[in-house]
Amino acid sequence: MKRMILILIAAISIPFLPALSLVRDGEAGYAEDDSFRISFSGHQLYMADEHIEFGQIDRAGLVRTIADPYSAPMTLRPQAKPYAYSGKHSGAVLKLGPLAAGTSLSDRPFAFAYSDFGYMEAAMLFAFSGSESDRIIGDPFRNEEGNVLYAAVGGGYSIFSAMGIFSFSDTKGISLYGALGAEYEDYSIYVMAGDPISLYSGRDARLFGIRGSIGEEGFRSEFELTYGAIPVFSNNFMPRTAELRSELWIGNARLYSAMRYSFTRTGRTYKSDYAAISFDGLRIGYSSSGGIVASYSHDLFEIGIENRSYYIEVKLGFIADNADITIRLTSDGHIRTAVSMVL
Repeated sequence: MKRMILILIAAISIPFLPALSLVRDGEAGYAEDDSFRISFSGHQLYMADEHIEFGQIDRAGLVRTIADPYSAPMTLRPQAKPYAYSGKHSGAVLKLGPLAAGTSLSDRPFAFAYSDFGYMEAAMLFAFSGSESDRIIGDPFRNEEGNVLYAAVGGGYSIFSAMGIFSFSDTKGISLYGALGAEYEDYSIYVMAGDPISLYSGRDARLFGIRGSIGEEGFRSEFELTYGAIPVFSNNFMPRTAELRSELWIGNARLYSAMRYSFTRTGRTYKSDYAAISFDGLRIGYSSSGGIVASYSHDLFEIGIENRSYYIEVKLGFIADNADITIRLTSDGHIRTAVSMVL
């Protein structure tokens, strides 16, 4: 029913927007102009203008910060974004200058309000109990999905910023999260401690974390280190994760590398690596999960190997250069097409 309402709103809006750019890419597509955008991805609708947004609610802003504050930027402003391939949490945001309010439209129901005071911002979110199928009985690391109240305050001055999140549940009591940070140009450092009550099921609680970045002209590196909650049972471990991403430009050449390590509370270790160099349309690299990565891109075509599969992509213009069509063929038998058109 909610999806039908959104589609009806989009259908009513389109006739009054005569100068839209229409794009289709595989299963995703969107139409946009300078102030309005409609996007379809995996049968999910994203729509935004100056005052209202419908889309993936946990991809950025307030909901992402509350759901996963250790990986989110330090911001509380609510946002709805176009759906990522892994996105499934829908919501709506109403924006009125420094004020905003909204609600979820799928999965766990909640409502929120936000206000920007200049150097400080504040938000409240009330989440209702999740569905019975989301509950994981007897697991102290997972959310029991009771009613939860979240109150958050953040702000900054000069290069410094801070944030605090208070959460209360009648089943879990009070849980706190706090973060302090400083950022100057491409240098930053953030220290985080505690964790709010989980908004969505599926992640372990965290105890402490640190993340930062360093950078100069032509170089940038980012790192993250997170420690999980202290074990409750004797056969559990303290989980931890570490990530390092670096990018180096030498003339027109770009070198990029990413490493991730994790140690779970059950004692399992995971490690992944990726490194690549690109120059004038040529890219060569290696991924520990996908093997050799290589491609060559031109204005009209691209050929390469990715995830152990070869592919060729061809781009053609038609209809008096007002539209383009892109066809991608892979050695595993997949065909992907993309069409863009400007009216």
